[in-house]
Amino acid sequence: MAKKKDSVALFEVIQKARQNQASMEVPKWMGGADQPSPPEPGPQEPLPRPPVGNPAGAAEPLVAVVGDRLRLSLNYTSCAAVVMGLAILLVGAFALGWWGGAGRDVPEKPGGRLKDRTPMGRHVLGGTKPPGGAAATKKVAAGASERQPGKWYLVIQGLTGTAPGDLEEARRIADWCNQRKEPATVARYTSPRSGKQRYIVWSLKPFDSPIGEPAKQYGAAIETLGRSYFAQHKTYDFRQRSGGKFDPWFEVHR
Repeated sequence: MAKKKDSVALFEVIQKARQNQASMEVPKWMGGADQPSPPEPGPQEPLPRPPVGNPAGAAEPLVAVVGDRLRLSLNYTSCAAVVMGLAILLVGAFALGWWGGAGRDVPEKPGGRLKDRTPMGRHVLGGTKPPGGAAATKKVAAGASERQPGKWYLVIQGLTGTAPGDLEEARRIADWCNQRKEPATVARYTSPRSGKQRYIVWSLKPFDSPIGEPAKQYGAAIETLGRSYFAQHKTYDFRQRSGGKFDPWFEVHR
């Protein structure tokens, strides 16, 4: 059978059909059938925990509560500040204790006396000119010279300090006691603890012990006498008490 000039053979038609079919396939880069499927996801690992602490640049608190614990965080600066504060507290406590003891030298307001309870030590007790003129001066000076070393003598009244008004009051008390047969002199007392000076009115009646019964009875008698002085002058009452407890103030003559 003769072929026509433009006729197409059967095998050519089949070949072209295959080529067209091949050109219709999805390329691998578009996710075709030949592209390998991604692997199935495995068990997911836990995310790392954020670090415990304050962000960079944030100051950590000095005291923090973590659970049931109290956490104290100190750097070099805060540690030095704490040590310095403790040192200041210790020095302050020592100073308060020292001045608290020395502060007992300050007498009470008129009408009473805060006794200077000091340990035995060096102190100054010097006589002064009493009221009453030359005769009284000679009499009191003779009495003062009669004090015996090692004997204890009652401090009838301690004055505020060494101002002229204190000296005048001390002389008036000594004269008042001498008129009532209780010989006494005015003396200058220096506290061995603080070094503070003040005038005192010092009895001339000696005792072997400041804690014996005769000394206590004499202290009570002087305190009773002081009530009469206070009723008359409204200044001092010869009170022989310390912290409200009866405790006569005696000093030994050296």
